Amino acid sequence: MKSLCLMILLLVPSGAYSQAKKVGTFRFTEKRGMHAARLVFRTGAFERSKHKITYGKRLELTVLKVDGHMALGVDGNVPRVEIQSIDFFFDGKKVTVPRRLYADLYEPNLDKNYFATKIGDDESSLLVFMAGSDAAGGYQVIWVLRKDGRHSRFSTPCSDCDYTGFLSFFVDQFAP
Repeated sequence: MKSLCLMILLLVPSGAYSQAKKVGTFRFTEKRGMHAARLVFRTGAFERSKHKITYGKRLELTVLKVDGHMALGVDGNVPRVEIQSIDFFFDGKKVTVPRRLYADLYEPNLDKNYFATKIGDDESSLLVFMAGSDAAGGYQVIWVLRKDGRHSRFSTPCSDCDYTGFLSFFVDQFAP
C-alpha cells in the first residue's frame, strides 16, 4: 500500500510543480526606433498571513476579496501566485509602477501565449497585455505604462476569454 501511495505521488503532477512555472523573475524588452522599454515582473507564492481575505457569507470558503479589493484570477479560491513587483524602464530610466496597478491580480500568465508588449504610437509609452489565470477565474488586463509615470490600467474578469485576436494588435504587421 505504501508503494502504491508513493508511486501515485511521483506520477501525479502537484500544484507546486505547476505553480513553479509562474513563480520567479520574468523580463521583457521592446524596441521601436530609438526607444527601448524593459519590464521586469517578480512573482512569488501568495502568503496568506500577509493579506486580509474576505470570504463569502453563503459559501464560507469562497474568497471574495483580498486586501479589500476584488481578487482577479481566483475562482473563489485562495490565490497561489501573486505579482510582487513590476519594474519599468523606458530609454534606460526607471519609472515607478505603483502597487495598486497589480496588487489585485493573481495567477498571472507571463508566457508568450498570454502576454504581449508594444511601444505605443506616441513613442513614450509601453502597452502591456496579459490574460491571467484560466477558466472561470480568467481575466484580461491592459496597462499603459508611460515614461512620465502617468500609468493607466484596464481590466476585466472573463471566463473563457477570447484574446487571440487582440494579441495580433501587438505584432508589428510592417516589420520585416
